[in-house]
Amino acid sequence: MNIQEIESAARMAWPAIEEVELEGGTLRYASGVSRRSNALIPKVSGRFCPQQLISETERFYSAKGQDAVIKVLTAEKANSAFGKLDKLLEEVKYQKQAPTAVLGLQLNQTPMLKLPKTGFHLVENTKDDWIDAWQAVRVFKPVRYDSHRQLLRRISGTVYCLVMHDDQNPCATGMAVLNKKTLGIFGIATSKNYHGQGLASQIISELLRWGRLRGAGFAFLQVEERNLPALALYKKFGFTQQYSYWYRVKEMAEGRVIAP
Repeated sequence: MNIQEIESAARMAWPAIEEVELEGGTLRYASGVSRRSNALIPKVSGRFCPQQLISETERFYSAKGQDAVIKVLTAEKANSAFGKLDKLLEEVKYQKQAPTAVLGLQLNQTPMLKLPKTGFHLVENTKDDWIDAWQAVRVFKPVRYDSHRQLLRRISGTVYCLVMHDDQNPCATGMAVLNKKTLGIFGIATSKNYHGQGLASQIISELLRWGRLRGAGFAFLQVEERNLPALALYKKFGFTQQYSYWYRVKEMAEGRVIAP
C-alpha cells in the first residue's frame, strides 16, 4: 500500500468527532483526546500552501480553546513539501512532538508466528467495555471516558476488541479495525505489572489471525519511535517501516493541551 492509502485507512479507523475539509488538508477535532483526532492533516500529495494551512489551523483550534497541532509526514515522495512546512513551523515556534513510525505487514506473504500460551484469559469485548479496560491498563483519567467512547462509536469498519485478563483485572488490550482488505491495529497496551510475559504478543497474533480470516491483505500500526520495546515486538511479527510522521504543536492563549 502507498502512503495515501494507509493514511486514508488510518483516518477511517481512528475517527474524529468533527472534521473540516480545507483545500490543503483536513482539520480534525475530538475534544483534545489524542493528537490523531485533534490535528490538521495536510494532503499527502503536498499540494498545499504552508502559510495558509498554519493560519487556518490556528484560527480553528483557537476557537476550540485548544493548542494548534499539525501533522508532518516524512517520506521520499513527501519530503519536499512537508520539509518546507516543517521548517516554517519551527520558525514560528511550533514544538516537535511524538515522532512516530508507521509500520506495515503483507499478511498474505508472512507466516503466522507461533507463540507459547499464557495462563491468562483472552476475551472479546464490546467497544464500551474495551475502552474501560484500555483506560484502566493505560491509567487514563476518567474524565476522558466519554470522548474516547464517542470516537470508537464513529469507527468506519469492522472492529475486534480484545482484553487479556488474569482472574480479576484487565492486564493487556488491543483492537483491530478492518476496512475492505486493510487491517489497522490500535490500543496495544500492557499494564506495567505484567510487562515481559508475552501478553501483547498473544493479542497481536490473535488480531492478525482474525484479519487474515476475513480477507485482510495488509496490516498497519503506528508506534512512537521512542518506544523501542514495541518496535522490537512488531519487527518480530514481520512489520517493516513504511514512513514516519510527527506533530508540530503551538500553545495557544489559554489553550487546552492535547492528550498523547
